[in-house]
Amino acid sequence: MTDNAALDVAIGLTLMYLMFSLLCTVINELFATMIRLRAKTLEKSVGELLDANTLQKAFYDHGIIKGSRQARDGRQPSYLSSRDFAMALLGSLDESKQIPVWSDIETAVRAMPDSKIRDVLSAQITHANGNLVTLRNNVSIWFDSAMDRVSGIYKRQIKIISFVVGLGIALGFGADSIHVAEALWHDPAMRAAAVQSAQDYLQQHAARADTASTTSTAGPDGAVNEKSLKDATSMVASTVSRSQSVLRPLPLGWEAPPSDSNIYWWCGSKALGVLVTGLALMLGAPFWFDVLGKFINIRGTGVKPERAA
Repeated sequence: MTDNAALDVAIGLTLMYLMFSLLCTVINELFATMIRLRAKTLEKSVGELLDANTLQKAFYDHGIIKGSRQARDGRQPSYLSSRDFAMALLGSLDESKQIPVWSDIETAVRAMPDSKIRDVLSAQITHANGNLVTLRNNVSIWFDSAMDRVSGIYKRQIKIISFVVGLGIALGFGADSIHVAEALWHDPAMRAAAVQSAQDYLQQHAARADTASTTSTAGPDGAVNEKSLKDATSMVASTVSRSQSVLRPLPLGWEAPPSDSNIYWWCGSKALGVLVTGLALMLGAPFWFDVLGKFINIRGTGVKPERAA
């Protein structure tokens, strides 16, 4: 009985984290698009890779990059393929040569001032051994490797945003993990309703992709225009409505402290409970969807009986 109660409490908390994580993801995507976080992160990273000022200016003036910016009304792109980067970089070494040959590239690199990009290109030229296609491919691979690190930086930024947004969601809905766990532990009917709600939700969203992913709230050029902002607002409202429906069995919301309670202890408990919820939402909807499915499977299978002596 105690084992089932503890599992049911875990299912109720996981369901709460899953639904609020979905809402957190939608808000994160909208916020990151509005402040152009991807584009700014990419621009800063490319600037660090091309640490020669003259080369950096020529790179952004190259037709491939300039055309991409013009397609976005002058805004920096949010994504840049490694092939486009390599072609634009090699084509920017000598602006007087639209299509540089091997000797042009070697001469331009030797004439560059001391910098990290000069060292990188010199090493790639040595490795390519006179083959222009190999040089371009090597530069593409180097760029992809650098973008892997940029992706890690972007994910850390999103984690910070997720924590702030998660705290806001926890405060707005009164999602106190400690209070919810205590209420579920002492109320069998509430536990049963929460478990049933979790089972119904998993049946309706059997595919993880249907639950854990969200549609981008940005326009086709990565910008938030009037239509995309309206769609994003509608998506947030829809996610809030769905969360409230699924989480109806749980004791969410704010209540006045009991008259016989220590106000300092009550405030500290509430603060800790909200903080736990905010930290949990940082893990994301896919994580909590998988955890909820495992808990439901364990509960359906039951506790493994002990072997007879």
